[in-house]
Amino acid sequence: MMGKTHKIGGAVIGLIILDAILILKIADINPFFHCIPFIVANIIGALICDIDSINSTISRYLWIIAIPIWLLQKVMG
Repeated sequence: MMGKTHKIGGAVIGLIILDAILILKIADINPFFHCIPFIVANIIGALICDIDSINSTISRYLWIIAIPIWLLQKVMG
């Protein structure tokens, strides 16, 4: 998947989870206060799974972490 697809997927999953929390009243949260950080965290989480690919969006931003992971993956086969 492309970086844009991961970002959109993370945002959608974040909205679905927030919606379920609000509908089922699992937690007493203020949707405006908790919504933005939660969705941003989901987007970052959706991008992290691609850190082992050297050409991914997250690898280009976090290359200091991505390159050792990529090299370790190549060495281990």
